[in-house]
Amino acid sequence: MLRVSTAIILTFLSCTLSSAHLNSPSSSSNDTTASTQYRLPGDVIPRSYVIKLIPKLYGDFVFNGTVEMTTEVVENTETITFHIDDLEIDEDSVVVRNLAADITVDVTNQTFDEVHNFYTLTLKQELEKGNEYNILINYNGHHRDDMRGFYRSSYVNSTGDTVWLASTHFEPVRARRAFPCFDEPALKAKFQISIAVPEGLHAISNMPLNNTDLDEDLELTWYHMNETPMPMSSYLVAFVVSDFENTTNNFTAVWHRPGIDSQATYSSSISPKTIKVLEDFTRVPYPLTKMDEVAVPDFSAGAMENWGIVTYRERELLFEEGVSTSSDKQSIATVIAHEFSHQWFGDLVGPRWWKFIWLNEGFATYFQYTASALVETEMRLDEQFVITQLQTALATDALDTSHPITNDVDSPTEIGLMFDDISYNKAEANDLFKALEEQYKEDFPNPELSDEELQDVFESWTLQMGYPVITVTRDYALGTVNVKQERFLLTRNNTAADEDYSWWVPLTYTTSDELNFINTSTKVWLNRTEESKNLTILNIKEQDWLIFNIQQIGFYRVNYDTTNWKLLISQLNSDQYEVIPPVNRAQLLDDAFNLARAGLLDYSILFSLTDYLARETDYIPWYAAFKGFSYLNTGLQDSSENDYSIFKKYVLRLLDKAYRQLGFQEKESDDHVTKLNRNLILTWACKLGSESCTKTATDLFRGLLSRDDKVSPDLQTAVYCTGLNQGGPEEYDYLWGKFLRSDVSTEQVLILGILGCTADEDSAHAFLNQTIGQSSSIRQQDISTVLPSVADNGHLDFIISYIIKHYKVIANLHAHVVIWRFAQVLIGLDMSKQLLSFIKENEEDLGVSVTTFEQLVLESSFGSSAGWLKTDGATILDLLQERSPPSSHNNGATAPGSTYNEQYDASSMLIRSSSLLGCSSSFSCTVSEPPPLCPIQVYSIPHDVIQRPSPSCNVHLDNVHLVGSTSSYYSSSFPISLQVPSGYLVGYILKIMDLESLIFDASSLDELLWGGGGEEDVSIP
Repeated sequence: MLRVSTAIILTFLSCTLSSAHLNSPSSSSNDTTASTQYRLPGDVIPRSYVIKLIPKLYGDFVFNGTVEMTTEVVENTETITFHIDDLEIDEDSVVVRNLAADITVDVTNQTFDEVHNFYTLTLKQELEKGNEYNILINYNGHHRDDMRGFYRSSYVNSTGDTVWLASTHFEPVRARRAFPCFDEPALKAKFQISIAVPEGLHAISNMPLNNTDLDEDLELTWYHMNETPMPMSSYLVAFVVSDFENTTNNFTAVWHRPGIDSQATYSSSISPKTIKVLEDFTRVPYPLTKMDEVAVPDFSAGAMENWGIVTYRERELLFEEGVSTSSDKQSIATVIAHEFSHQWFGDLVGPRWWKFIWLNEGFATYFQYTASALVETEMRLDEQFVITQLQTALATDALDTSHPITNDVDSPTEIGLMFDDISYNKAEANDLFKALEEQYKEDFPNPELSDEELQDVFESWTLQMGYPVITVTRDYALGTVNVKQERFLLTRNNTAADEDYSWWVPLTYTTSDELNFINTSTKVWLNRTEESKNLTILNIKEQDWLIFNIQQIGFYRVNYDTTNWKLLISQLNSDQYEVIPPVNRAQLLDDAFNLARAGLLDYSILFSLTDYLARETDYIPWYAAFKGFSYLNTGLQDSSENDYSIFKKYVLRLLDKAYRQLGFQEKESDDHVTKLNRNLILTWACKLGSESCTKTATDLFRGLLSRDDKVSPDLQTAVYCTGLNQGGPEEYDYLWGKFLRSDVSTEQVLILGILGCTADEDSAHAFLNQTIGQSSSIRQQDISTVLPSVADNGHLDFIISYIIKHYKVIANLHAHVVIWRFAQVLIGLDMSKQLLSFIKENEEDLGVSVTTFEQLVLESSFGSSAGWLKTDGATILDLLQERSPPSSHNNGATAPGSTYNEQYDASSMLIRSSSLLGCSSSFSCTVSEPPPLCPIQVYSIPHDVIQRPSPSCNVHLDNVHLVGSTSSYYSSSFPISLQVPSGYLVGYILKIMDLESLIFDASSLDELLWGGGGEEDVSIP
């Protein structure tokens, strides 16, 4: 029995994981409705296959095949039904033999149901239960270029020639495109595969090579593989025919295009280690004798866990030092771990039907982080799991369109849709549940949950969609806590069905007095039948904060009463903010952003929380914060330029400290996560218009153009995008040429994601043109990056103008599909209306349904963006305006690198006590408009200049008198108001330009800070 600890059980049941398979498979059939008729009859099941294939990588790309299926009859029947898709059966070749009697059974009829992919043989006599029959079939198939079944791929070699290869991708229902089979996951069988190839090519498959022999008549060499040692599902069969070379390490081999051995070094180095980690954890040896890993140039998913031969997109396996990024390295490590985990979870043991696909993907995604964390110990993957996988799944599962992780599916289309964040990330499971019950009893001899309750725990998370938000309400006088659960939805329809949702919720918590973020064991269960529960065992003090969901171990969100939120915020806005660890700081941010978005938390609380980010330099919280800011950024882009700038300046002030600490200068001492953080911070700083970031990035890009200077891979996102945004056709052409010349997939994909940054409309149109032509220079698998690249970088107008300019070409290429694809990335209401107007004017030429497009506008973010700006958007802008320094007198406080002069000469100023205010390094300062030309600027000193505790306060310096040689010009007074959050003291200088001195009454300030008072003098020599 596979041993799984209780901690893993609870983590697995309570969290959602994400996918290494980047694209959901879809059906090649034309099925549009679900039907129970998609399942095979089940009266005949396979026992073994002998498959012989002759690929043809030229001309019409039609391959020949022969299959012998040994089957067992489990119910008397006169028909045999199996699957084929896009195959031509040679009906005259079909032979059915009774193996026991060694006689042929006549086939009287052969029919094909194209909708269900059923091929049925009607037999002259009834097949008897318990007997075995052999079915022999010759057939032809097609090496399509759609990356499904037994398809063709290609690359251009060093001499400029196109080299063809053939590879497979069968999950979930594509084995039937390579050979006739019983193509359901429960119908396992043994496979013996032989493939004939011409000179210069070779074949690999799931099992090691047994022998080769030359077919002189065909002038081909047959590669005969060993039979699989145990039965396996048809979707896990794989074979590759190519001229690839391999890089070996122990029993693993990384197969790749010739001449790029250096790109296989990293994956080859970690592959054996990853398998060893999984063997040690599961205590089950890897059952095969070899592991092939193949970097396929064209591959629709991220990778595929075929047993003994994992296939990958090149970018998920190949890493070039000095070219690929730190993020690429991490992705390769985790994807390898994901696919290797499947060798146990999915291959060795798997679900009977696709409704339980989460048994495969949930475990594999969990172990892609836990296993990788034991191989790459400095990547902090246990923490990154929370922000990249769990929080992503929380977002997906908060929608009305979610589904239970166990969900009935029948058709290929429905099956394909199950490969999503819910199945990968949230992970009849009765066999598993029984095993977990046994393990639970072993771990806990006196369990607090009965067998029935434990079963109910499992079912509450697997048989219903969504998850709860736990609302924590404290009675501060009595020291008690009430917890209440309800389904969390980003948009609530107030339906009765939503009110029926409830879960068994494992509650964990700690307090500011306890500070135990290590123990993640469940302290209290919130029963599925309990809408709320009073907790009296905490004994929490009135002034202590309380935080639930330690290390975000549970799959739920947490909301608090206002007082507890303020206590948490006060802690974060102090120099002891790190007593709350990074994962829980990220949890507070992610929960707060989503609670505010759902209308369950006031945005004033959210921004009081995000104010603390002015202190934050850790990658984990910033990653979560930028996910929240990204949603606001998308919505506020539709506001006026002035309003949008308020948001941008606010975020820039928050990231100033992190920006200064990281900068563009990489250090040898930088660890992996620091490199990720630098890329994240610089990308956002430049994206939001930081003057310093923009200038530095632009200068680096100019050096790239003029001197062919090298830009470090981890800086390229910020440098390339800023260079394009600040440049024109020359910059675009340079990067497009770099994309075409690159032989490194990770670099190509990075450039594709950035080319949409161009501010040149013609260049953007040239880029968009790659999405509709048959001769695109972008691989089909990467085409989907083009539209988001343009849209996400603020150039929706370029997409609209492109459609209007090229609509006749688009119309000839199935306009309804293309227009729909373009429409899905348009977020602005004005933009969608402009496109709608154009479609109405050209409906006949386009053949696009205006009614359908109007419905898309109404139901999607297009139709809601304007309403959001008037409601939430207006509230957000008001709150951010309150936090904004005066635009006319705070020249640099809005952008990293210019908030203050790091080289200031303190000796040139007399800094008295009253200029030391109780503020964080990012402060809210409003100065009423003084007379014209008032030369007051506000600068911040780094937070480590002075540290002194102070309460939350608002300081008003009301009677500011300007004196000196120009005092007659400034005849009136004006107030200065500094809104000061609680926390340590950070010095601020009122720097006076062209004035002899500034005198102000600071008695209230001195009384607040030092217990003194009086008139203070800040003068400049």
